[in-house]
Amino acid sequence: MADRVDRGEGTLGKLMSDTEFYDQLNKMAAEGTQLVHEARTGNGTIGLLMHDDAVYRHLDEVLDRVNQMVDYIQAGNGTIGRIYKDPSIANNAEALIGRFQKIADNLDQGKGSLGKIMTSDELYNDFRGTMKKVNDLIDTVQNGQGTAGKLIKDPTLYNSLNETASEVLKLLYDFRQNPKKYLTINFKLF
Repeated sequence: MADRVDRGEGTLGKLMSDTEFYDQLNKMAAEGTQLVHEARTGNGTIGLLMHDDAVYRHLDEVLDRVNQMVDYIQAGNGTIGRIYKDPSIANNAEALIGRFQKIADNLDQGKGSLGKIMTSDELYNDFRGTMKKVNDLIDTVQNGQGTAGKLIKDPTLYNSLNETASEVLKLLYDFRQNPKKYLTINFKLF
């Protein structure tokens, strides 16, 4: 066994022959010394906790607030306090969670309309097909194809509609000014 240790075999042999472990211990000792030095001089969080009363007072205030909050809850105040004091609220919450779990289970199993929608590949494929058709329709319109595409892309149609609307407005104006011009009744006997 001593020969194995001397050859550096096994854990003990590696500890005895490998300087890396020694170097790591030295490094850890130096870091520990630095940490203690910083704590003694008041640097870092530990140093501030040891030397600065303000940090201690602030921590003490936080603990006082936590204690006040715990007392408030234990007295049955607030929502959490009511749940803490009244087990029926917790029971109702458990029942509600149970109902939601049942709904989630039904959805996962494909029960009900929403469950069928969520679990049906056929519906998903139909939806994808419909969306492809909608995208194709939009592409067709954007390319100026078809009636809707021409309405959107062709400026001559817009200009024609604009001119027609203008003429209709002129006609209505003229009709209001002189209705007899357009409403003449011809009555002939024989």
